[in-house]
Amino acid sequence: MKTILSIIGSLFLVLIVVVASFIGYAAYQGTGLDKASKIYVENNVPLIISTWSKDELLNHSSPQLLRKINEDPERFSQLFELYSKLGKIRSFGNVEGDSNISYSSENGKVTTAGYMVTAIFENGDAQISVKLIQLSDQWQFLSFYVDSPLFLQGKES
Repeated sequence: MKTILSIIGSLFLVLIVVVASFIGYAAYQGTGLDKASKIYVENNVPLIISTWSKDELLNHSSPQLLRKINEDPERFSQLFELYSKLGKIRSFGNVEGDSNISYSSENGKVTTAGYMVTAIFENGDAQISVKLIQLSDQWQFLSFYVDSPLFLQGKES
């Protein structure tokens, strides 16, 4: 009986060590992904919003975002016309958000990230919200959205 309890205790200890190691590895990997995805946003969002360049966004878009854009290219152009009403950028705030890893039987490992940043433009402030996806170890935009009180002017009843 003592041998069986000893074996069960050893197996339990091994299980605890494996789980703790997995958690430690995930935390370490997650920190690296957070840093890399945040740098991606800090480097690429200003390139897009400094001139409201549709081409710059297209160059950094995921296949999923490109598919959505190609479904309604006129809407995409209209959004950038609206965004350009903000004018030239004056300041780009702190990027806030993080990355996430999920696993599914259909897609396997999927790494995404979501970030928000406030930017000040010559004609008003805006909240920029982006989602990223990591494909082949490269970050790409999964979504790009700009919201500003300026966009509501003239729409109030």
